[in-house]
Amino acid sequence: MANHIVATGRNSVHVLEKTNDAQVPEATMATRWTGSGWQSLDALPVDEGNAANVDGAGRLWIAGWSGGNRHSALSRWTGTKWATEALPADVTEHSEMSTVLGISGVPGTKGVFAAGTAGCRSDPVMCGVLVSRDLR
Repeated sequence: MANHIVATGRNSVHVLEKTNDAQVPEATMATRWTGSGWQSLDALPVDEGNAANVDGAGRLWIAGWSGGNRHSALSRWTGTKWATEALPADVTEHSEMSTVLGISGVPGTKGVFAAGTAGCRSDPVMCGVLVSRDLR
C-alpha cells in the first residue's frame, strides 16, 4: 500500500509504502523510478510514515514513528542509506508523544521545515511543533 509518492527530480519518483504482509505488519519498503526502471532502496527507518517530501536540493525526507518510540523521527535518504535523527529534546522532553504531519523543502538550501503536534507544558494534550533541519 503506497503511503507517499514524492517526485525528487526529472525522471525520479520515490514510492514509500507499508507492505501488506500480515506476518510482518510493520514491514516497509521504498522504491525509486529512475526514468527507465524501478530501483529498491533500503526499508524505511520508520514503522509508519506520516509525511514525506524533498528539500531544496531534491533530497528525499520522511517522518514517522519507529521501534515503539512515541515521538516522530526525521530521516533523509543520502543516496545509499537512511540518515535518521530524533526530534529535538525541547520538543520531546515535556510531551508524551509527537507527530510530524508535514515536511516542506526550503528552495535554494538542503533544508526542510517539519510541522506537527506534541504535548506541551501549557497544554499537555496538544501544541504545534515546527522543526528545521539543514538550513545553512
